[in-house]
Parts: sequence; C-alpha cells; structure tokens
Amino acid sequence: KDVASSTDITDDFKKVAKPSAALDYTVMVLAKGTWPIQANETFALPAAVKPYEAKFTAYYQSKNSRKKLQWAYNVSRAELVATCFTPPQGMPASSVYTLQATAYQAALLLMFNDVPEASIESAAKYTLITPEHVRSVFALFAKHRIIKCGVPPRSINNTTPFTINHAFTSKRLKLILNVMASQQAKALAAKKAAAAKSRAAAEAAKAPGAAEATTTTTAAGKAPVGRAAGGVVGR
Repeated sequence: KDVASSTDITDDFKKVAKPSAALDYTVMVLAKGTWPIQANETFALPAAVKPYEAKFTAYYQSKNSRKKLQWAYNVSRAELVATCFTPPQGMPASSVYTLQATAYQAALLLMFNDVPEASIESAAKYTLITPEHVRSVFALFAKHRIIKCGVPPRSINNTTPFTINHAFTSKRLKLILNVMASQQAKALAAKKAAAAKSRAAAEAAKAPGAAEATTTTTAAGKAPVGRAAGGVVGR
C-alpha cells in the first residue's frame, strides 16, 4: 500500500514541481511504524538535490498537514551520469558511465564538482557524513581507482588530499557502487572474523593443557596431539 501510494504522490509532485530533465527525483513515503527504517537527518544534501527536497516537503505538508516527514538518507539511492572519466577502449569518446550509488557515495562524488580535492576530514565537514564512513567510501573509490591520492595506502590519514581520477576506465559503462561497498564490507567482516579465530586458537595453544599436549604422543607412536592441532591453526 505504501509503495503504490508513494508512486501516486511522486507522480503528482512531478506535475507540480516540474523537475529539471537532468534530475529524476523520486520519493518513497513509508509509514514509520510499518517499515524497520531508522531515519538519519544528519547529512548535507548535494546542491542539485536540495531544492527538490524542500519543494517535496512543502508539497507533502500541504496535502498532509498533520504528518511530518523524516528523511532516511542512510537507505536512499542515487544514479549518477559521469562524463569525467575515460571511455572504455574502442568506445566513442562521447560514452558516459552510469554509477548506481548510495546517497552518501553520490554526495561524496558530487562534492568533487565543487572542490578540486578533498580529504577525509574536509569531506566529512562538507557532507556531514561521519569521518569513519567517508574513510570507507574513499577506500572503495580508491580501490577501484575512481579517486586517487599521491601516497601509498598505509600512509593515508584524515588530511590526505584525494582527487577525481580522470584516467579511470572500465569495460563496463554501468558501475554498481553500492553493491561493491556491500562486498567490501562482507570481505572486511570475514577477514576480521578469521583474524579473531586465529587469535583465539593461538591463545588456546598457549594454555597449560595445550602446551602439555604438544609433548605427548600416543602409545602407538602417532604424531603429537599438539602438532596436529597446530596444523589446523595454520590453515
């Protein structure tokens, strides 16, 4: 019901607001008690989008004066058309990339339209996104060479300047950045879990019982128990 109602609301709004052809703005108005979504309003919208949020809010309040909108930017999505990168080899110079991104990813990319370079610290101030989240987004962009900096990864800090990598190219003209971010988060979580498991196994091997087992062999002369356990840990 909410989804169908949101479609009608957005369609009616577009008739009134008449958004620019360069911007397709869609809003999902969902009942707070029905959908498990935590609204997060600490976010500076990109300049290109901000006027439409204000217009939609005014439009919605004129139709529903007893209701208040809370914007859930943390679950919002955007699709950007990028003309600043190098087209794939063999493709026309006029080719453009389409980037599917979260609202935060989109805001950080659009920021480079206004500033030639940005650090994690300055980007956080510009967008009001937490430095920790900016760092993870910049790490993803840098990994895929969408942005670049002049220092090795281990030397990057909150004041290291990043710029758009105009030499970026890809065989695909459509990049799904939000899926890339999800894959990166899963890989990082798996890496942390594996490291924690290795530390736990190492601590267990140091325990008195484990140390004793290392020097104990079976009556049949088989390999020491501790050695076998060490093989498992080594994997």
